[in-house]
Amino acid sequence: MTTLYLNFLLFAVVISITPGPTNLIALTLGHRYGINSAFAFIISAASAASLILLLTAQGIANIFITYPLLQQTMAWIGCTWLIWLSWKLYWTPSIATADKSDAFTRPSWIQGAGLQFINPKTWFMAMTVSSLFNTADSHSFNHNLTLAIIFFFVACNTLVCWTLLGQLTRKILSSTKQNDIINKILAVLLLLSVLSAMFTL
Repeated sequence: MTTLYLNFLLFAVVISITPGPTNLIALTLGHRYGINSAFAFIISAASAASLILLLTAQGIANIFITYPLLQQTMAWIGCTWLIWLSWKLYWTPSIATADKSDAFTRPSWIQGAGLQFINPKTWFMAMTVSSLFNTADSHSFNHNLTLAIIFFFVACNTLVCWTLLGQLTRKILSSTKQNDIINKILAVLLLLSVLSAMFTL
């Protein structure tokens, strides 16, 4: 069982650290507002992703097998919101003149959690875990809860890393012109991650 959890830990690190919509938003928050303004998003996103993992491992994914249109609808809603977010970020003023109350460039904790429920990458991760890391003698609530807790801490740490990376770019690139360029690059990367997810729908 210990080996199973160690293997899952490695899987969680790899799947969490790879670029995706959530990580790119964390990177953007770090660049624009710093780590302190991103904690609500980080905790809510990690909590929601862990909850999805737990529910999926407990069998909720069966509803998507029965009603595939439901999963596709949720995914398309998520993609639409992320495209809107990337468009908003692309045209957002530089840090020096940005309005920090802008809900689209600084998602709330509700949006951070909601994003996970409509993020195709999160559901793919959860369904992969439920199939790869459950054995005949480990398919129990306690086992699945342990996996969810491990994933929560891994996700929090990787999101913090992405946020700190964004904060670092803010310190290195301090001029208004440089920040405008970074804004547009982050917006394009976010859009590309969404388009990549759409091809899997």
